Amino acid sequence: MKTIGYHIAKSGADLYKCQPRMGTAQPLWRSSRAAACILLLISISLSACEKDLVGTDSSFFIKYYGGPEWDAGVAVQQTSDGGYLLLGTKATTAANLTEIVVLKVDTAGNTVSELSLGDGQAAALEPRADGSFVLVGTVADATGGTDMLVAGVGADASLQWRTTLGQSGIDEQGISAIERADGGLVIVGKTRDASGFWDAQVILASATGSAQIVYQYGFPNKNESGKSAYEVKPNIFLICGEGDGNATGKDLFALSIISPQQSIDQVWRWQITGDQACVGLAPLGTGDYLVLGLESTGSASRLVNALWDPVSLDSLRPIQAFSFGAYGDFFATSLHLRPSGGSVLVAGYTQGLDFAVLELDSTGAVLGQQSYPGRDDERAYGVVGTIDGGFGLFGTLIRSGTGMMMMVRDRATLKRQ
Repeated sequence: MKTIGYHIAKSGADLYKCQPRMGTAQPLWRSSRAAACILLLISISLSACEKDLVGTDSSFFIKYYGGPEWDAGVAVQQTSDGGYLLLGTKATTAANLTEIVVLKVDTAGNTVSELSLGDGQAAALEPRADGSFVLVGTVADATGGTDMLVAGVGADASLQWRTTLGQSGIDEQGISAIERADGGLVIVGKTRDASGFWDAQVILASATGSAQIVYQYGFPNKNESGKSAYEVKPNIFLICGEGDGNATGKDLFALSIISPQQSIDQVWRWQITGDQACVGLAPLGTGDYLVLGLESTGSASRLVNALWDPVSLDSLRPIQAFSFGAYGDFFATSLHLRPSGGSVLVAGYTQGLDFAVLELDSTGAVLGQQSYPGRDDERAYGVVGTIDGGFGLFGTLIRSGTGMMMMVRDRATLKRQ
């Protein structure tokens, strides 16, 4: 059984009180009783309650939301007021169903408001130039299949608009989206082909999610899934994903799309021994583009990436593909470019099932990493760089088959490699 010792050592100002489950943290009085409480927290694991921890300047806290059913954290973004939007799924009263929810929390992680978008599965939450956000997920259609859900969400967690994309009788799933330079959207996901296999799907859509041009990519009798997109130049897009390929698992792929041509320009695939999961892509300060993946062979894993460079308006080429080396104790789930653009944060969890984060510099090299020990199964699925140079991690705490959403906010400098 694991204990939480790291949090107590943050600073002398960070004195915390254990609260029943979802309670709000309160500072302890500075007394001998407070000292005894701190020693008790260090020496025993907490079995009777969850902790909400918050420093006096709100630069560090751990918060829990929802539970005790199967609730899960998916993505986090910071809003212009310094607070956060949290995207997750919550268990409903109907069997085996979840609802998509967005929580607006303040700078200390306290819930301000909550938006429900009904039954479905949340996937991504991305910022837009006007301060609002685009939400992507999957919902059931009238035929018993699934459609993509795309919605506009205000910084206060208000619903601005919503659209479902999909063909009757065909399953579609939404995975991510970005805003284009012209204000429209690029929506990435997957759809069933005529043989029942999954193909990667990329939709160029209006500002409110109406489909304009649809691209589909997949090998016959193979499964492919789009993961994320980036607009390299106006109407030139780089897409990454994963798909069936080598004999032992999935391959990473990247493709370029030139719009408004209704075709995919170029495709690259990595057929590496093992199973590759696509984590995402981001621009680097060198003018290159990072495609990040996670390779697993048995119980071992490592981070792999490729750097890409646009050489003309109608072509992209890989510069290099290489491995970060053995990272058997880190499982990457998502990435986020810091607001300053100087580095990339990668969310994930350790083999010991603790929240963890890596930071990559402008060349894609690892700067440092940090983990947050806890006594349960804690997995981070979203990360955001904050305006003060810190970061927020959001994900799920799992215990005895149930889950709740969990957020860690820290201003710590990551440990250098």
